[in-house]
Amino acid sequence: MQWNVLGTGAIGCLIASHLRLQKHNVNLILRSKDHLKDFESRKNTITYQRQGKTTQIGGFTASLLGDQTDTTKIENLVVATKAHHTASGLGSVVQQLGSESSVLLLQNGMGIAEELESLYWPHQDERRPRVLVGVNRHAVERTAPYHIVHHSGWDDPEGGLMMGEFFRNRLAVDENRPMGMEQALGDIAALQAITLSWADLRVRMLKKLIVNASINPLASILGTKNAGLANGNTYAINIMRRVCKEAKDILGDDLPSETATSLSDMVIATCHHCGENVCSMYQDVKAKQKTEIDYINGYLCNLAKARGVNAPTNLELVDLIHAKEKLY
Repeated sequence: MQWNVLGTGAIGCLIASHLRLQKHNVNLILRSKDHLKDFESRKNTITYQRQGKTTQIGGFTASLLGDQTDTTKIENLVVATKAHHTASGLGSVVQQLGSESSVLLLQNGMGIAEELESLYWPHQDERRPRVLVGVNRHAVERTAPYHIVHHSGWDDPEGGLMMGEFFRNRLAVDENRPMGMEQALGDIAALQAITLSWADLRVRMLKKLIVNASINPLASILGTKNAGLANGNTYAINIMRRVCKEAKDILGDDLPSETATSLSDMVIATCHHCGENVCSMYQDVKAKQKTEIDYINGYLCNLAKARGVNAPTNLELVDLIHAKEKLY
């Protein structure tokens, strides 16, 4: 199968690496000529580390984002850009998508798929692709360009990558046609990819949102790996518990089987299980890049305002991260 990957951070490189290991044709869509030259200087290779073993994975092709001369139809597109870059990045390739295309969105936070539907596919027509949303549970760290360390997720009993269909082109797609994207990713043992209904996936998305809202800004402010938030750090634990309490108040019936306590227990367990991981927001802060805070805690704050719920801890974390960004 032919795949294109937009976004070559930790998760984009993880998916691309495992697709190549399964002999798929994988093209990386890079955002500048400098990035193309850099990748070529590395012999179009991604360095993948896991459990002390390093593998050089080659055979990728690469293309330039926004190349107006490229009219090749895209069969499978994995979008692993930062949330705030997704709309503009996808806009550069949207003309190469059609009813036979499948798109997998892999962003932190909530609201991205809805934003893209409104921008690019508000109506059923021949250009509307299938769009899936993924929830990633793999802990992956980008230590250098095209160099990643895979900390955990390959043996996750709940699934390392969960996918659900957000929408499809019902005018052009056979309801009974095998869904090649999900099958191909599901066949890769190390990804632990599973497909869920949209309703079930949305529950997983909300839980992941709460994990990110609790861990990411706090780890970024304190400058620590995940483990530093939970290993005897009662102050950090108390803050994360307040984030979870507010999240439960905001989401209410969206997570009927959860309590504030069960959510905070989930967050603390994640800190322990992915203790060596440097969360994506802390990686952004260290690189002096814009974070995804507005799609994570900011999403919760906007929902809280709409529902008449107070969320002072989440608001404070949003302000602190934006204040840190101002210091770059």
